[in-house]
Amino acid sequence: MWDESVRIIPKMWTQDLFEGIDGKYVKIPPRHVVPKPIQQPHPPMWMACTSPPSFELAGQYGLGVLCFTIGEPGELETLISSYRQAVKNADPVGSFVNEQVAGFTVLHVGEDDAEARRRGGEAAVWYFGELFKYFGEIAAYEGYRDYKKRAEDAAAFYQEEVHDKLVHNLSEKAVICAGDPERCIDIIKQYEAQGIDMFIGIVQVGNIPHEEIMKGLKLFGDKVMPAFA
Repeated sequence: MWDESVRIIPKMWTQDLFEGIDGKYVKIPPRHVVPKPIQQPHPPMWMACTSPPSFELAGQYGLGVLCFTIGEPGELETLISSYRQAVKNADPVGSFVNEQVAGFTVLHVGEDDAEARRRGGEAAVWYFGELFKYFGEIAAYEGYRDYKKRAEDAAAFYQEEVHDKLVHNLSEKAVICAGDPERCIDIIKQYEAQGIDMFIGIVQVGNIPHEEIMKGLKLFGDKVMPAFA
């Protein structure tokens, strides 16, 4: 169903009269689909990736990768490497290959490094704990069972590694981005070294109040972003 859909969407964007499809799951007669994207030939296409096969499939289809920065140290670098290999011989489902990897994680920036790491770490444990509950609920559906196993493994990893090593001690391989501006720059450089092209941080998590979030965003804009201009 996904395979049929991902091939249909760019055609709807680019064909004046969509040619239609008589597929196994989707049946649409020829028709005009409006509005068309202003961006030409169409916006870049992305795929959310978690398991190793999904990284390879994204590469084969010429799709950008949206992924978490979580996992055992070195795992993300291996997954991204498999994507880079696959995308070399991509048969893009869209009009072009979108070879980009965007890494997603919890972000918290503060003036005081230790306090910002503590606050961000606690928020991350809460956030991913809620996420793992969701994965557990949908794991009854075929195709999501691998997510459940990986979520269970990641939950244990977060409790043991993130909470103990990132929140209370220094972590060589940070899986969340929390700390003062200098530390956040170092962490994002770690992601960059692993092959991530774009960094996505979620800031409104846990019990962090709005005012603190806004201060963190200002610090990020003033002191972290210029390092990657």
